[in-house]
Amino acid sequence: PSLEALAGEIYTGVRQRASGAMARAFAEQHGIAMGPIDPPSRLIDLAGTRIEVASHAVQRGDQVLGAVVIGIADEVVVERVRTLLFNTVALSVLPVLLAIVIAIALARSQTRNVLYLTKAAEQMSRGDLEKSVLLTTNDELGELSRALERMRISLQESLERLRRRRR
Repeated sequence: PSLEALAGEIYTGVRQRASGAMARAFAEQHGIAMGPIDPPSRLIDLAGTRIEVASHAVQRGDQVLGAVVIGIADEVVVERVRTLLFNTVALSVLPVLLAIVIAIALARSQTRNVLYLTKAAEQMSRGDLEKSVLLTTNDELGELSRALERMRISLQESLERLRRRRR
């Protein structure tokens, strides 16, 4: 099979000697040029494809029978890491975006309520006591709304008493 057909597959084998010998034998068997082995990271270059190789000796007592060698193309690992990283970032960003949208919606709602109460207080300060202050929330702004409504009614009643006394 060609290297392209083998790309992404896990290469395994049992061979006497170390992983370098196994990789070389694999390359020779398939007619593929192989570069030098990089011992610290156990990377081999197989026809331009970097392969991460791991091996373990198979022994019976002190006698080495061979080695189990496993390799995977570096590009496969890199692609899987990229996919994992993308998924992690996407899954991390989505809740943050959702929290931002919720925060903006709540802020707008509170801002609307504050502006409504401000407008109602300004109307009362100009003597317009006809419009009721109705904000049906169960929070501090709702309490402020009910207090403004009681004040509006109280002012309205006080003005009525003053008008009656003048007559």
